Amino acid sequence: MTAAVLVLNAGSSSLKVAVYELRESLPLIFKGSVSSLRANPRLKLSTGNAAEEKSLGRESLEIGAAVEVVAAEIGERGSGHPVAAVGHRIVHGGRDFISPVVLDEPVVERLRELIPLAPLHQPENLQVVDLARNLFPEAVQVGCFDTAFHAARPRIAKSYGLPRALTDAGVQSYGFHGLSYAYISSELGKRYGPEAGGRVIVAHLGNGASLCAMRGGQSVAT
Repeated sequence: MTAAVLVLNAGSSSLKVAVYELRESLPLIFKGSVSSLRANPRLKLSTGNAAEEKSLGRESLEIGAAVEVVAAEIGERGSGHPVAAVGHRIVHGGRDFISPVVLDEPVVERLRELIPLAPLHQPENLQVVDLARNLFPEAVQVGCFDTAFHAARPRIAKSYGLPRALTDAGVQSYGFHGLSYAYISSELGKRYGPEAGGRVIVAHLGNGASLCAMRGGQSVAT
């Protein structure tokens, strides 16, 4: 029985999900989303060329309930693939977390300390982590951070005009939507050749929006 990898992306208005077989090629089992959480939420799922969409019959849905909806779908559609790992998109990794990390209790507690830097997103991201740990207790939980893609920017690009004590305390520009930018960076060269990996400005436009200037596929300003 092949195990599965579950990926959860908790955003400001939706929960995106994908489930893959735990093999080198990571074949997709299904993907989808619970969208419009705050106004008539809908479940959208696709498997191969087949897609379906249905109302969840509620005016609004908390992120925790959306995770439970997803877990139920995994039980129905992926019962032959026990979840061995769960990947989480987490908005803020601060200065310490600049690459994927296993989300054990000490790490999660350090991430809770960053809530003041991302008060709208970090609590929901960590709530999803807590729920996933309860729903899939045998699975390894891994966090991937939006801020990580921007961590290697020059110091001057991360600094505000503030007293050094505040900068040393962590008040700086971190940058967001980094997982989106990292994906785009990886795809530019594949789709358009090596020239596309030179100097480029990318716009992330959604419920939240930002811009990122890249050089050689790396963030230099955001």
